[in-house]
Amino acid sequence: MILIKISLNGSAQEIPVETSINGLFSFLDLSDKFIAVELNNEIVFRANWEKVKLIQDDKVEIVRAIGGG
Repeated sequence: MILIKISLNGSAQEIPVETSINGLFSFLDLSDKFIAVELNNEIVFRANWEKVKLIQDDKVEIVRAIGGG
């Protein structure tokens, strides 16, 4: 399996080549509920998560929404 390196929430992470944002959640065994994703300083809308493939040195920020008041 060929791996690429990305930055995930500021930490180095190796993932398989051709991984989509949806695939990243599967690879990391994370829930995608109540999540926002930023790729290289731009928000990626959920409708595009399957289409967007991550590449070497991408910077991904995953933010979980939490309730409060």
